Amino acid sequence: MPRADLLAGACALACLAAACGDDGASPFDAATDAPTDAPIDVATDAPTGPLTLTSPTLTEGATFPVDATCNGANRSPALAWINAPVGTMSFALLLTDTTSNLIQWAIYDIPAPRVALPDDVDKTYAPPDVPGAHQTRSFNAEVTGYLGPCPPGVAPHMYRFTLYALDVPTLPGTSAATSRPQIATLVGDHDLATATLSGSYMQPPP
Repeated sequence: MPRADLLAGACALACLAAACGDDGASPFDAATDAPTDAPIDVATDAPTGPLTLTSPTLTEGATFPVDATCNGANRSPALAWINAPVGTMSFALLLTDTTSNLIQWAIYDIPAPRVALPDDVDKTYAPPDVPGAHQTRSFNAEVTGYLGPCPPGVAPHMYRFTLYALDVPTLPGTSAATSRPQIATLVGDHDLATATLSGSYMQPPP
């Protein structure tokens, strides 16, 4: 094969790998739509694009699956991300009802090697299925962890997941008593990059 053709083929393969991520892989398993949670080296792996947040059950601007709301099981959806910036030491994730400006879920101290959260994160301060991470109490003080969309009335509300890549391994001065707004302030002090994923939800008709 001529040398020019060999070079062209190599360039094409490099471009394909860049489009898929640092290692050419999707953040979800093709057979199951579950997060792969493949480790990354944020000290040396330069991102190939902007920090991006995705879910196998929620696409940007779509309606939240009922299972992830108060009309279902209130299960947090599986989430995955790619292209963390160099220097990322941990991640935090907030779910906000942007219609009423209410933070509904805060999970933080997610170790930097992780690139995903599983479906239905355990509802406890230190969830065993996300080792190292911590969660605040939800807007219902009796629940620690995820409570999904539950808008009052019959009008739709908009909801936004915001992922933060942080420059500290753990947020300073936090405990099980730290509130969701306090976490929001802390992540704003330490974020290197953010990514969002939004959707809507309204109560079903009576």
